[in-house]
Amino acid sequence: MPSLNIDIETPESFCDIDFERMTRYYGEPIDVITNLEGTVIPWGLSTKRAEVGSDVLMALREATLDQCIFGAHSITNRSGVKGGALNALFASTVENLGVPSLGEHPLNRAERKPSGIMSDRLVRRLRDDDKIWESKERQTANRLIIAFVGDKLSDMVEAEKLQEITEDVVVGFMVRRYGSTDHPLDKVFGKRRKATTSRQLLHAVAQNRFLR
Repeated sequence: MPSLNIDIETPESFCDIDFERMTRYYGEPIDVITNLEGTVIPWGLSTKRAEVGSDVLMALREATLDQCIFGAHSITNRSGVKGGALNALFASTVENLGVPSLGEHPLNRAERKPSGIMSDRLVRRLRDDDKIWESKERQTANRLIIAFVGDKLSDMVEAEKLQEITEDVVVGFMVRRYGSTDHPLDKVFGKRRKATTSRQLLHAVAQNRFLR
């Protein structure tokens, strides 16, 4: 497993991240970037049946009411129409809470995680979105503070590359798989077993300052 040059935490799930504590630590609200399938949505063959977990929605609602997050954004390795549909689903769910949301999926195979390309593009869009920056709270922010959530080591490497490219503050949160399903090829290539092993190794060195 490669060493990572960003802070990594190992919550059980998205819902075990203490966004309020992270906001207090950095002195301002944060932006969340989350992987979708396996992190806040169970993996499924049909994206038409996908939905953000109700517990995840409750966690986002609580963080919004506590004014801990500026935005909640999504990233997925699903390409084409399915990738766009998953991001749109997450965006509509989050925007119903009154929080802005941007999403990215790969335009070609070279952009898949952990290339860093998708998350960098998302952050550049975030910086350039005048509507998102209309709020006084956002305008007074000194920097972007990003909580990057995922269920595989590739998500954490993506988070590391995002920090390298943008020089923003990025904290990686590697959670256990959300749901009980996986992409068939993940099973063939043992990606879930590797993810479990990676998380155990990271857990041994994680400070876990921002967990409930």
